[in-house]
Amino acid sequence: MKNRLTIVSVFALLVCFAGASAVAQSPEDPEALRRELAAERARLEEQMKRLDELEARLDAALAEEEAAEEGAAPEGALAGDGETAAAGSDDVEPEQLETDPNQTKDAHEVMTAAELEDDDFLGSWPLFGTDYRMKIGGYFKLDALYDLDGTGDEYQFLIAQIPVDGSPEAEGTGYFNMFVRETRLNLDVRRSGPDGPPGQFFLEVDFFDESSLSPRLRHAYIVYGNLLVGQTWTTIVELASLPFTIDFGAGDALFGTRTPQVRWQQNVNSSWSWAIGLEQLQTSGIYNPDNLGGSASPQLPVLAGRVTHERPNSVRSLAALAQQLHWDGEGVGPDATALGWALIFAGRQNLGSSNNFFTWNLAYGDGTPDTIMALTGSDANANLTPDGRLVTRQGYSAALGLGHAWSDTLSSNLAFAWTDLEDIGERAPDAIQSGAVGHLNLIWAPREKLSSGIELIWGTRENVDGDDGDATRIQTMVKYLF
Repeated sequence: MKNRLTIVSVFALLVCFAGASAVAQSPEDPEALRRELAAERARLEEQMKRLDELEARLDAALAEEEAAEEGAAPEGALAGDGETAAAGSDDVEPEQLETDPNQTKDAHEVMTAAELEDDDFLGSWPLFGTDYRMKIGGYFKLDALYDLDGTGDEYQFLIAQIPVDGSPEAEGTGYFNMFVRETRLNLDVRRSGPDGPPGQFFLEVDFFDESSLSPRLRHAYIVYGNLLVGQTWTTIVELASLPFTIDFGAGDALFGTRTPQVRWQQNVNSSWSWAIGLEQLQTSGIYNPDNLGGSASPQLPVLAGRVTHERPNSVRSLAALAQQLHWDGEGVGPDATALGWALIFAGRQNLGSSNNFFTWNLAYGDGTPDTIMALTGSDANANLTPDGRLVTRQGYSAALGLGHAWSDTLSSNLAFAWTDLEDIGERAPDAIQSGAVGHLNLIWAPREKLSSGIELIWGTRENVDGDDGDATRIQTMVKYLF
């Protein structure tokens, strides 16, 4: 108000001075002076109105800024949908889903054209003279574990490798192992420009080869607009549904893996997206108890699709697949074909805030259980009968998780996974029938890219012949992202 009075005073003096000058110069024309004085008064009144408007706008801007700092919308402020928010509203936008690698098992996301265009691509550098940018990423991870019960795989805890009572492996006294096999390296190259839709080339390797420390291919694909061609996670997998575990096995009841594919993926709007793909069948999973002639030989790719709904604090996906199971008699045995299918419901939900979240991955299928990680390679999809028919088997799996951040640097994850098979007759007596595994960890992340932690793992397994067993493992790690 003081500033406004000063401005008005100065302006009035200027008007008076101008009027005095005019009088001095034209004393013989009083009517002209009256007209000029009236005009100056009108201009002064207009300037005072303008000052009042500017002062009101300044007060409103300061009030809005103060409300934003306090985390609440000011009264009468415009809502995001263009409507005026109700005065005194207490609505607060839900916290966004965490993408922190200490809260998600695999943070890699396959992106569409729109996402590639909008992404800031932090950490990348330009390939000068082109429309391309490149980034090198990944992480270093050192694991150290002590297995109390002689679990078969020394690098990841697998249900199918738990020794059952009475077996020679069950008599083991445990072992210690330290390794860096999970360390990953990736190369991300992206293009955006006026000529054509955005594109991407992504390549990633780790060192989890079972026979050596040679690099093992995880991802190798290109994205051109909404089209993806190459190897990455199957269309049916929703990675946000996986809680973080130190163990590489990731719960062992996940339905699906990485596979070569051709996929079309598209965002409908900010909340809905869909994808459909043709993928390579990774395992036929046909059990041939009578040693009939021929071999498993699929003739068609897997058809997979997914619909995803995202909100600020949650993501949900419903996925399905259909695949052909085919036995080629090769002239000496029967030719047989059957249909396999599966439904997968997965998601992640914040519980009040991003400090607490719940994840789920539920699957049911017929002729597809060999796609469940714990059962892969156990010929669980179907039986080849003596009369040359394929009888499919049903399977169930559930992977649940709960995450909690104790502070800015400490967090914990609880994960539980379970799988079971329908019994339809003959199968190898020592093949896995059902199993479960649980993980509980404490993660310390003193820096954004540096973390360490300790995890307790327990699992149980039951075979077709009824033999069962359980095992316990303690695992620690140091991880550095780059």
